[in-house]
Amino acid sequence: MKREIMARPQVVTAFTEEQVAKLVGISVGRLRYWDKTDFFRPEFAYEERRDAYSRIYSYLDLVSLKVIARLRRRVPLQRLRIVKERLREFSPDLWRGITLWVHGNNVAFVHPNTGQPEEVVSGQKLMKLPLSDTLDDLDAGVQLLLRRDETLVGRLVQHRRIMHNRPVIAGTRIPVAAIRSFHEAGYSVDKIIAEYPSLTAQDVQAALADDHAA
Repeated sequence: MKREIMARPQVVTAFTEEQVAKLVGISVGRLRYWDKTDFFRPEFAYEERRDAYSRIYSYLDLVSLKVIARLRRRVPLQRLRIVKERLREFSPDLWRGITLWVHGNNVAFVHPNTGQPEEVVSGQKLMKLPLSDTLDDLDAGVQLLLRRDETLVGRLVQHRRIMHNRPVIAGTRIPVAAIRSFHEAGYSVDKIIAEYPSLTAQDVQAALADDHAA
């Protein structure tokens, strides 16, 4: 079934569930459970979640999940749901100005525009969590994840330990099927590269020309 893709200007890049698990420290099993229970659904997804590569997460998803990973042992999930939705109201250029404060089950944030604290959820130790620290950690992790050997550009590979032996772009864990899905949804080569900054036009063309992924 064709994947529903809703492009949003916040999206910086796209990540598979395996990449998300590595970057934020939440297992693939838990990510799937949260998707199934509607606690946290990925930005891009097939309607049928049993399909391969049916969950693709945006950078905004990644930031939200990183915050949840840091708070979930202190704050109930239902309250974290409110925190997640509140953070998603802000554009990425404001995230570095947000600081979360946790006191017991209470979570508040300093508004990036007014500088005033605003309560998010109500419920003993005070914890300060600047979102800038979370972004720095994620950006460093993403850079390592995206680093590639130039000799692998334009090549596709399959390995039983990578993405269940499905074709991926060599040197990455980016599924060929995901690139083809973006193409089928009307994304140009440049727009696909904007979603996956580690790729080149040669990588994208190789994925689109692969008969095995059709």
